[in-house]
Amino acid sequence: MPRRWKDLPKWQKQNKYIRSGYRKPSYSYRGSTRDMARWHNETVNIWSHLSAAIIFSWLLIRFLAQSGALTLDVVAVVTFFLGAIVTFTLSFVHHLLSNHSRKVMIWTQQLDHVGTVIFIWSTMVSFLYFAFYCDRQLQAYHVGVATAVALVTGLCVSQPIFRVPENYHTRTLTFLALGLSATLPTMSLDVRSWERSGCHPVLLASYRNLIILNAIGGFFNCMRIPERFCQDTFDIMGSSHQIMHIMVVAGALLYRAGLLSAGRAWQGEGATGLPCPTG
Repeated sequence: MPRRWKDLPKWQKQNKYIRSGYRKPSYSYRGSTRDMARWHNETVNIWSHLSAAIIFSWLLIRFLAQSGALTLDVVAVVTFFLGAIVTFTLSFVHHLLSNHSRKVMIWTQQLDHVGTVIFIWSTMVSFLYFAFYCDRQLQAYHVGVATAVALVTGLCVSQPIFRVPENYHTRTLTFLALGLSATLPTMSLDVRSWERSGCHPVLLASYRNLIILNAIGGFFNCMRIPERFCQDTFDIMGSSHQIMHIMVVAGALLYRAGLLSAGRAWQGEGATGLPCPTG
């Protein structure tokens, strides 16, 4: 029987505006897993990212089957796919087991936060690889910086203070800032520099759309909209965290399309078969 907010132990209280639809502590992996077939306030969170993990696994297999030789271009794309799969899987595991016990909730939540950093890093690396496709020195530099920043962010979000429910604003802003940092190197480029660096316009647009969708999802999650204003209405479906989940998946799918478009263009399989400028 779903429980209400007032009946929960302290460790289960994450969002005070979600008042009902909670699962009682199971203290059992089997018991928590059985909840996949039940309707509660984690159902959408569980299935949205489990479905995303399955979809991206299938897309990765299809991409590898069509890729042929294992080139750096392929590795860059695979990095994004693996990052998405790992992230969605860790998120699924956290939401599935969040009612197991305090100990399990804490370590799966930590894995979920690290998974978010992995996803952002994999997106940044694949974007910067193709954004500076024709300038290998700058490409290596920016990928290295992005990796270092992601490592520092991962260490930060692993700290206990980031797990405190009241700090969800800080977590969201930290993740958003990490994703935005990948765009900073490209902001210094003028039109001619864009052409020399090799950045494909579709890739840039898809990364921008990814950032926008994640920012929208992050805003809803930070502000606890709509449940803040319509309590008891969106407890099961339509809450802020669920909206964020959907936005993340949509952004990842849009970015995947732009990434593959850029990859095909540089490999000469697209409409342009882009060469690197020589002048």
